[in-house]
Amino acid sequence: MTDSTDTIARRLAAIVESSDDAIVSKDLNGIVLSWNQAAERMFGYTAEQMIGTSIRRIIPSDRQMEEDGVLAEIRAGRRVEHFETVRQARDGQLVPVSLSVSPILNADGVVVGASKIARDISDRKRAEYQLTRATERDAFLAEATLTLTRSLDYEATLKALARLAVPYLADYCALDVIGDDGKTACVAATHVLPEKVSVADVLRERDDDTGLASPARVIRTRKGSMVRDVTDDLVAESAHGDQDRFERLRCLDLVAYMCLPMIAHDRTLGALTLATSESGRHFTQEDVLVAQDLATRAAMATETAQSYQALQSANRLKDEFLATLSHELRTPLNAVLGYARMLQSGAIAEEKIPQALEVIDRNAGSLAQIVEDVLDVSRIVLGKARLKMEPTDIAMVVEDAIATVTPAADAKGLRVKLTLGHGSATVSGDHNRLQQVLWNLLSNAVKFTPRGGSIDVGIAENDSHVEITITDTGIGFRESFRPHLFERFRQAESGTTRVHGGLGLGLAIARHIVEMHGGTIDATSKGEGKGATFSVILPLSRVSAGKV
Repeated sequence: MTDSTDTIARRLAAIVESSDDAIVSKDLNGIVLSWNQAAERMFGYTAEQMIGTSIRRIIPSDRQMEEDGVLAEIRAGRRVEHFETVRQARDGQLVPVSLSVSPILNADGVVVGASKIARDISDRKRAEYQLTRATERDAFLAEATLTLTRSLDYEATLKALARLAVPYLADYCALDVIGDDGKTACVAATHVLPEKVSVADVLRERDDDTGLASPARVIRTRKGSMVRDVTDDLVAESAHGDQDRFERLRCLDLVAYMCLPMIAHDRTLGALTLATSESGRHFTQEDVLVAQDLATRAAMATETAQSYQALQSANRLKDEFLATLSHELRTPLNAVLGYARMLQSGAIAEEKIPQALEVIDRNAGSLAQIVEDVLDVSRIVLGKARLKMEPTDIAMVVEDAIATVTPAADAKGLRVKLTLGHGSATVSGDHNRLQQVLWNLLSNAVKFTPRGGSIDVGIAENDSHVEITITDTGIGFRESFRPHLFERFRQAESGTTRVHGGLGLGLAIARHIVEMHGGTIDATSKGEGKGATFSVILPLSRVSAGKV
């Protein structure tokens, strides 16, 4: 070899050693003949470890046939250009590579081996994967948005959303929503194995706010919960010693889970639960971000749907109220007009005149009360209701209210009993307004208690409050109606064919007056036909007068 040839050989060797690509030579049986530094970095094997051994050492077991194909091409004198595959490093890590393999010829032009260049394309593959995932994510969120905006029936919408999230994002998806009654209910649940939904449902029914997947806790705290790796120890801890719960949790084969609050405009509307199992998938940070986005979109859609339903309900209630108002006004107005015209025409005998005047007076009083209730509501809505504050003896207010309803109670044969506590409870309040509250409650008790029933009124005082309770043996109410009991225009009965009259304003007015006094009003019932108890709690400390 001449000096020039030797110099060229050294330069070529230096280029091979300094290359960022793995440059390897092998014979026609795949035995490694050379191994540069880039190959050492890429695959983790030193030249000493690889030279003299088979190149198949870095080929995954499921890709061994690739080497047979490459050697066949080389023996035929053909190049293999930019063949993309994966090779296995010493630590087991799979390395995406692009291979270019060329035959090595001897002086006679006979193929004696192969030169292989392996380029690490991990960064490119990673970028391609991220681009693909980003495209899939954007398509998923776009489809989720369409799903959430197709209907104002949020329960049907959330069911469709759960089906969309499985299996793209998780193997199990459930959505819990807070209803009008303040209670949380699961409105959608989907699993890749449908039979496991019932298992999850049982666990959710037993949710004690501390379990492995507790939407109740997430909703209460407004903080998401996540477990990236569900272990047997964690499952046992979440079972709290309950063997049945432990077995059900184990049956779900949970790998990872997260539960996120659904919050819109700083209002918590529910929770989104996602879990993986059969897929063996662990949530990535990107999954968490997508889930948070999904929870927010679900919350916005739910809020919009609930607002629409509330608006529709309000419009319906107003229509019913106007119909009821017309009906309630018509009855006494007809009596007043009828008797007034009869008096004008002399159609009533002289001895019947006092009775006619009594009817006119009673019905005019009913009209005045209806108008006063409507004006009260108007003042409340406009913020113009005022209180005339002064020291007020609660016992006297209650006794005056009882005296007002006693004739009506006696006419139905109702027993009204007052039980006074020790001492004299005095509050700072508006005597007339508080009497209006008690009159409304007692009038309702008389109206809704069947003949021969009883009404018990009690006054109890503690260090800071006085509580007035009115318990009747009347028709009671359903627990589902309780959240609406003190709303304007709301009545357990509706329409103009109701058994009991009234505008449905009395309890709403009572609640507002009590709250203006710094107190609270509530009601309980064991159910329809089982009576009801209304309680008013007022502070004994002084309350400042003013407009509310």
